[in-house]
Order: sequence, then C-alpha cells, then structure tokens
Amino acid sequence: MATVPAFSTSYTLEQAEQDIANLRGLVDVQNEAQTILDGPVPNVAATSGVVLFSAGGNLNYEGFDGTEYDTGRQTMFGPATDLVISSATPVNLTGMSCTVNAGVYRINAKIGFTQGGGAFGQSFLLACPSLTFTAMAINFYLAGSGSSSGCSWSTNTSSPITITSPGFAAASTFFLDLDAIVSFSASGSFTGQAAEGTSGHSFTLLANSFVDLMPVS
Repeated sequence: MATVPAFSTSYTLEQAEQDIANLRGLVDVQNEAQTILDGPVPNVAATSGVVLFSAGGNLNYEGFDGTEYDTGRQTMFGPATDLVISSATPVNLTGMSCTVNAGVYRINAKIGFTQGGGAFGQSFLLACPSLTFTAMAINFYLAGSGSSSGCSWSTNTSSPITITSPGFAAASTFFLDLDAIVSFSASGSFTGQAAEGTSGHSFTLLANSFVDLMPVS
C-alpha cells in the first residue's frame, strides 16, 4: 500500500487563506485596466515582445530591435513659421519626422504652398523605408476659389514618395490634400520634405502644414 506523505503542521489554515486571498487579488489586478505612467524611454530593449512607455503623453513601445515606435495616430506638423524653399534638393521639414515599422499605414496630409515669382511645379516628398505597395489619392486646389487641378491616383512605389504640384500662377496660394495607404517593407525613418521644382526660383511652404500617420497592420 502506498504511503501518504505527511504534511508539515507549520503551514496553518490562516496562512492558506491568506495565500488564496493573495492569488485572488492578483487575478483581480490582471483583469483590470492598468495605468501606464509617464516615464523615460527604456534604456534596455525587450528581449522579446515589447516594452510600453509614455514619455510625453502619447503611448509608445520599444521593440526587441531596440527602436521606439508610436502607437495610434501620429500627427506631425511644421514648419513652425512659413518657410521659403529655394533648394531643388529636398529639405527636411522640422516637426515632420517619426519612426515607422514594417507594415501598412494610412496617411492623410494637408500641405500649404504659396508660389514665388513664377508658375512652377513644387514638390512635397515623404522620405521613407522601401515600399511594397501604395494607393494614393492626390488633389491640389487653389485657396479662395477652391479650383482644383483634378484628383489623381498613384500607385508609385518609389521612395521617397514625390508629389509635384501643377504650375499654379505666380504668388497664388494652394493646398495639397493627400489620402493614402502605403506598405513599408522595413522599419525606418519617415520624414516630410519639400523641394523647389525649378532651380533659381522659390516658393513658401505654409506653417503648420500637417501629416497624419496611422498604423493599420
């Protein structure tokens, strides 16, 4: 006949009840919404999965690759004041940069321009990692009258994404509306840029133009 092991008499009923209560408390905590307090960016990457943190109000996560990513919609806007662009080489726009992960993102943007002394096409660019696919609805229209050059559709996968305006009349103000879905094949930097379409001329990029970036999958 098997021998029934003896239990230590030092473990009391009160201790058992306390342990059960503690376990129930842990289960209750795990079933509740947890508060994530503001704090610094983690200085050690997760060995697997992600580490959540909030260093300025917007929830972020650090992946095991050591890169910090934003969650939810990322709204970027800039420059802080109207910026004259005379360079035909793309200029990075202050306030329009973040890190993206590999995957699909939705992009919405409204960018303001004022022509200089000539009727030339001007370029807005999105420097980004390599692209698997894009689907972009692009519309340029004049301030005041709202007259549009017509909405175009692009599936171009060249990086950077380059969007060039029509040659609206000199000194006219116009806007770009962009509604797009794009797929990045790798993680990396995402940056708004602008460039003068014709060397020797200039235009003004209006302050606080903005880009919304939302992860989809």
